[in-house]
Amino acid sequence: MLRVRFRKQKDAPIWEQYVAAAGPGSFLLMMHEFVDRSIMQRVVDERQASIDPINGPVFAADVFQGSDEPQTLLTSAHYLAIDLVSWRVVWHELSRHPSTGTTSLPAPNLSFRAWCCLQLEGAKDLDPAAVFSFEVTPANFEYWGKCSLEILS
Repeated sequence: MLRVRFRKQKDAPIWEQYVAAAGPGSFLLMMHEFVDRSIMQRVVDERQASIDPINGPVFAADVFQGSDEPQTLLTSAHYLAIDLVSWRVVWHELSRHPSTGTTSLPAPNLSFRAWCCLQLEGAKDLDPAAVFSFEVTPANFEYWGKCSLEILS
């Protein structure tokens, strides 16, 4: 999904997603000499504005290196390409690599249905208050009508 792109179908008002071929434009990686926080903030603002779900990239990484500062990594992605659950996987992999020199083995191919079931199982023990710094209002499942989680069982 970090190479996903979106396009409008010709002669139809329908948008579709596809995964772009791997190549130099798949994602953006930039190294920056860290000067001060204002320059760093400018890079952050520019990067977030440059994320493009149509032409790409939808994912970028900026590394800030300075002589008197610890190395800092900024990762940016379009919300159409990655959600909070996926960010947690990316963060886990990124934090694991420096200490072990490896990443997790690739996951086996899963159907979307199987992935949903795994997400449902994993979500049972999640506490939104542990992830967000604000109060999460309870979900209004009535809004969705007769849709229920039982269809995933």
